[in-house]
Amino acid sequence: MLNSNDLKQIQTKGISESQIEEQLQSFRTGFPFLPIEAAASVDKGILKVDENMVSDLVETWNNYLHHDHTILKFVPASGAASRMFKDLFE
Repeated sequence: MLNSNDLKQIQTKGISESQIEEQLQSFRTGFPFLPIEAAASVDKGILKVDENMVSDLVETWNNYLHHDHTILKFVPASGAASRMFKDLFE
């Protein structure tokens, strides 16, 4: 199923052929439902950034912009995501 170009690409990413086969098998057979323990919140999957971290992240982004990178548009796949990111789009 994987050709030589595929194998080269996954090898450069540090992924083994057996890992790819396991992942493909998961798509074939499906994924089990995960139990929901709680809503996402700070300390339960949501990272709260402090002012120092915001400055570091902004600096990292600005450095990224000054190099030869392509920036893609983020399009949320659901209405809930569209509402969640509404302020960013404005």
